[in-house]
Amino acid sequence: MINNTLNVTFAPQHQSRDYKKAVRAIRKKQPARAAYYYKAALKKERAVRGEQTADAAKLLLSLGDAQLDSEQYDDAIKSFDKARGIFEAIGAEAEKELGYAYTRLGVAYAKIANHAKAQEYFLTALPIYEKTYGTEDRKTAVVYNNIGTTHLWQENYTEAMPFLLKAYKFYLDKLGKEDAKTQETMRNIRRCYHYMGKNPAEFGFWLDCKLNPPQL
Repeated sequence: MINNTLNVTFAPQHQSRDYKKAVRAIRKKQPARAAYYYKAALKKERAVRGEQTADAAKLLLSLGDAQLDSEQYDDAIKSFDKARGIFEAIGAEAEKELGYAYTRLGVAYAKIANHAKAQEYFLTALPIYEKTYGTEDRKTAVVYNNIGTTHLWQENYTEAMPFLLKAYKFYLDKLGKEDAKTQETMRNIRRCYHYMGKNPAEFGFWLDCKLNPPQL
């Protein structure tokens, strides 16, 4: 499964009343309502400061997240892609925001089963995450997991393994062996071994993690 939890928010510098209403709607788990207010806040931002500002791009990210949670995947892709274009134009000072836009595009494309396109964006985001957060950060581990999962979905088992193992190591060390993310990553690793015609026990995998192999 694609991990959809990065828990990252890029708040705009200028926060209108509509933006604050959108945030409240998100807290109440009302993404469709939040999207309505994010659109209103974006319209005001564009009218006052222009369409290519960092604040406009951050509002587009928030709008895309709300659309994603509302299962409006095509609309989310459009919002994230517009944000991506603005952050690419801004350059290095918006690197974290750009990396987030890439990962959200990856998630949105995965939701519509375009796994090749999803993987393209996750791979593009990875060097940004490794540079800005480091290789031992939870957000980077999420990207490793998502790249490995998209490889798995495309039956690229050998290519999936290095990324899944990196994600697994982080989840095991930081979340513990009983955590759902750790368990799911182990199942995906076992699937890769299975379809590659290899026994994971031969590699000491299950011995190292001190767990019985989960069933397929």
